[in-house]
Amino acid sequence: MSAVIASQIGSSAMPIKDWPSGDLAGLFEALKRWPLDTRLDYSKEPEFSSLPGTAPFRGRAWGHCVWQYSEVLRRRVVVATRPIYPEFPDAVRYCGNFIGYSFAFWLDTNDADLIARLDQAIAANLRYQH
Repeated sequence: MSAVIASQIGSSAMPIKDWPSGDLAGLFEALKRWPLDTRLDYSKEPEFSSLPGTAPFRGRAWGHCVWQYSEVLRRRVVVATRPIYPEFPDAVRYCGNFIGYSFAFWLDTNDADLIARLDQAIAANLRYQH
């Protein structure tokens, strides 16, 4: 059983035509149908790439962000200071849109199997685009 801590899969604010379903099965189906919008993948940005848990369309489920100056980047960057879910400090957040479809999905999980499955599905989606 996959441990989803919190999520919104498929948008209730802006329904996506032909969206499969508002659950994990629907997300995996959508990842097969539509190309992800890579403009929202911050995993390669210098301020995020070195953080634990970072992968395409995935980051740490941390919040309470503050601006701090980075000597390495020579600019201010947003730094998350604590987990959103103190009981799940290693949880990650997936967030993404598909080309032409906004507000497609986000979900927080600490389930290693689900993380591996989502990473594989996202990698397949990105390979299919190229």
